[in-house]
Parts: sequence; structure tokens; C-alpha cells
Amino acid sequence: MDVQAESSAKLSMYGRGVVEAAILDGFSMDLSDIDPHSVRRNLRLNSKKAYAREMEIWDAYLVRFPGRDSRDMRVMKHFAEVIGRAIKARLEARLEAKLGNGKKTKERKKRVTTWSVRNKMRQFYNMWERQMHIDISQEVKESMAPYIEGELADKIGLSRERKTPTFFTIESCEVCGAKYQDLIYLVGWKDGDPEIKMDFKRKICKGLDYKQPEHPLAEMLKGPDGLPPPLFSQLILHWLVNIISAGALRDYKTIEDVLDVMPDEGDSYCFLEWADDMLEKLVFPEWSESGPKAKARNDKAWGNQVSHWARRAGFVDGLAIHAIRREILINVDDSGASIGQVMKFAAQRNIRTLQGHYLHDLTTIDGAACYLGMQPRNDLTGDFRTATMKRNPDLQQSLPSRLKEELESREEYIALTRQIEALTLQIKTTTDQETLGQLKDRRAKAYKSRAKLQREGGEKFRQSQKRIPKAEREAHRQSDWRRTHFDRVRHMMPERDRLARTLSFRVPLRSPEGISVMKDLIALRTGDRRVAYQDALRPVDGICPVPCCGTNMER
Repeated sequence: MDVQAESSAKLSMYGRGVVEAAILDGFSMDLSDIDPHSVRRNLRLNSKKAYAREMEIWDAYLVRFPGRDSRDMRVMKHFAEVIGRAIKARLEARLEAKLGNGKKTKERKKRVTTWSVRNKMRQFYNMWERQMHIDISQEVKESMAPYIEGELADKIGLSRERKTPTFFTIESCEVCGAKYQDLIYLVGWKDGDPEIKMDFKRKICKGLDYKQPEHPLAEMLKGPDGLPPPLFSQLILHWLVNIISAGALRDYKTIEDVLDVMPDEGDSYCFLEWADDMLEKLVFPEWSESGPKAKARNDKAWGNQVSHWARRAGFVDGLAIHAIRREILINVDDSGASIGQVMKFAAQRNIRTLQGHYLHDLTTIDGAACYLGMQPRNDLTGDFRTATMKRNPDLQQSLPSRLKEELESREEYIALTRQIEALTLQIKTTTDQETLGQLKDRRAKAYKSRAKLQREGGEKFRQSQKRIPKAEREAHRQSDWRRTHFDRVRHMMPERDRLARTLSFRVPLRSPEGISVMKDLIALRTGDRRVAYQDALRPVDGICPVPCCGTNMER
């Protein structure tokens, strides 16, 4: 037997061995149990909910119009009109014109945007094809966009407006579903000094699981003036605080333990290993009064919280997390990195996504200087991008007494207040658990409706506040009542008192101020949130120190 024949015989034996091994392992030779349909990529939980909502609309549509087929062009145009007429508009929902005499015009009914209708139709196609295992023709799907943007928009008055992209010029990073196994933590060298470095790779990014970007972070950052950024914007600081407070490292339990680590002589780095029981745990879990939960922090709730913080800081319209991402990608694109590296960093594969949805219409090219042969400027666009955030440093957050009184005297507000009071009385006297649950649900709904009126009133008040530039430059003094309130109570919260001063310091992470900030943040994460910060109110031998109380308390 020649060499080629012997090799062929071995390969044949190997193939038969693999098949026989699979059969011995329980492999079924029957094809009837195998799904014959094409396989689509799994949807994320939030996407499943959104797509399911569109199918509910379709099911209700079929009840009114039985026998309709989504593969029919006329049916899809008809269904798109249903969505365009019925879906609530959000972009211009609070737009209300005012007359000079103080009277208000009737609120106009605003249509949803064409972009929203197109998005809902796309979600419907996808879900219908998944459930029915039948493809809707490309001719039908590709006709919907021009139909919605043109004929349908003219027919029912769909809004063609797009929300103005906003840009925020502070770098930020929060990864809600990160687990410790996604992180590589090490100590290396930088200019002869030890430096903490971290590499983070998301297994699932934007619903995709292929070729995900890795994002390295380093401890040492320097600006053009040679100083590091403020401590609150040093990312390694916040990651390190989370890691230490969670006890995630196998061999290091305190800040000092980690900062004392340095690679052995001859090595350029050394790894900091995770504790075995921490690999599957979340870096940013959801928190309650009793501490962290075994549940990832909700990214939508986090985004709402950031927007609320932004309003408190004077940003009239709040802040979308996407604005931060957009600004970062603009800065990366302007840094001189190749377009391939920019798209890899952004986890994007289509350059039109970057150019159409992220890069601002303002270019960094100074056309006038180039034409005149002058030195081009590259600092022209930053102020205009930041201006999209509409910041008023003296933005008042709460309604003045007059406006608050007007709100509370509205018929709708009074009716909701009376309903809440009546339901509260019924709840106090009801013993049946089923009835009690229904009453509480009704009261919660009434509270929610009243809170919505309060939010809308506050939003209108914030939008109406004007900022008039002054002729002379002077230091700004924040007049918001929250600042005054914090000044009154800060002595009861020593950690927060110090952080209010030290977080803005431009010092290295390893400086005494940096170590103090990390210790204070760890104390806030690990301390008992149900016990007051004052030493005088901490329990003594597990008992409340107030003489007339004596309640058992956790330390």
C-alpha cells in the first residue's frame, strides 16, 4: 500500500470513528425532531419586548381586518398608516405656543416622526418573519421608507423632524453588565513607576458577539499642561473602588495592598488575579438599601439617572449617554487614528453609521484660513457642539411658589389628589388581600399621573428660564437650594463632605488626596446605609444610643 492510500484509509477510519462516537453519545439519526427553518440571531431581552409590542399591534389589526397578509404591499401601507396615526409623539409632545396676552393656544396634536414609523415597521418585519418563518419580499420592505417619508407623511402630517444630535465634552464610561471575568487587571511600568492597567472586552456588544473591541485603560493620564484630569474623571479610580469594595481580588483586600504591588525585576508586568467566586459576578450590580443585588444594573435606568444629574448641573434638556459616545468618537476621529481603528474602537462595520449618526455636520477644517493661506484653526467646532447641550449654570430646579400654586389648583391635579386620599382611606380599612392589592395598584397609578403633571410643570419652567450674558466676567455662584441644603447637612456626612472638595483635585491617583477619595468611596459602598453618618448616632453594643429608643440596630 502506497503512502497516499494509507493516509486515505486513516482519514476514512477517523471519519467513521467520529460518527460512531456521536451515536454512542446519544446522537439521534431521526431528522423529524430538527427544526427545518433558517436560524436567526438571538434577540436581546429589550429587543424581544420591543418587537413583541409591534406584533401585538399586528394581531389587533388582524382582529379588525381578518385575512390580511403582511406580504401584500397595500396591507403594509395600510398598517404603516395605523402606526403613524396612533403612536404617541414624544419629540414635540410638550410644544405649546403662547399668546402675548398670557393666554395659551390649544395644544396641537403632534404626529410621530417618520423615522419612528420606519423603525416600528422594521421591527415588525423582523418579528413577523421570525414567527411565521416566511420572508417578506425586499420590494415590499424597501418601499416602506420612501412611502412613509413621502406619501404617508403628506397624507396624515407625520413629522419629518429629527432630534438635534447633542455632544458632551466630558469623557465617561459605565459598563452595566460587565463581569469580572471580562476584565484583565495588571500592574506594569510607566516612566519607571508602577502603573495599574486594565483591559476590558465585552462578550456581547450592541447585541453582537463577533470581533468585539477591547478597551484598555491606564492609571496615568496627563493633559497638555502636564497635570492629570480631575479625580472624578479618572476611570481606573472608579473601577478600583468597585473592585476593592466587592473583595474581587484574590490576594489584595485594601487600596494600599494594590498600590504597593510592582512587577518582579526583569518582568514588565504582573497580573492581579480574581477570586474564584467573583468571576461570574457583576462589576456594577443593581443596588438597594441592603446592598448589591445579583442583577445587572439596568442601562435604561442608569441613562435616566445620568440625565437627571445633568439637569441638576444646569443642562436644560438633560443628557443622553449617546451624546457622550458621539463626542468621544468625534475626538477619536480627530486624533489622527486610521478610520479602521476608529471603527474598531466603535464596534462598527459600516462607515456610513459613523459618518451619518456620529460625526457632526461641522467639520474641523478652517475653510477661510485655508483659502487665505493663513494658519488653520482646529478649535472652532468644540463650542458649537457643546452649545447643543443648552446649559444654564443657574438653572432653578423647583417651581416657584406661584407656579406651584397654579399647578396644584388645576382641576386634573385636584382630582388626582382627592382620588389618592380616598384610596388611602380605603386601603386602611380593607382586609381582603385581593381588593387591597387592586386599591394599591390604583393609588400607584394615580401617584404616577400626578407625578407626571409635576414633571411636565417643572420641564416647562426649566425651558422658560433665560440666561443673559453679562458684560463683565465674574465667578459664578450657584443659587440652587440644593447647594444650600447640602451645606447645612454636610457635617453629618464626613465622607461626602470630603468628596465634595477632593473629587475635583487634579492630582494623581496615588497621591494622598487620591487615596483619600478612594477610601471615602469604598466607605460609602461598604457602610450600612440604614445608619446615620454621625458617630453620635451609631449603635453602641448593637443598641440605638438614643435613651428613649434602645432599638436593636446593625453596626
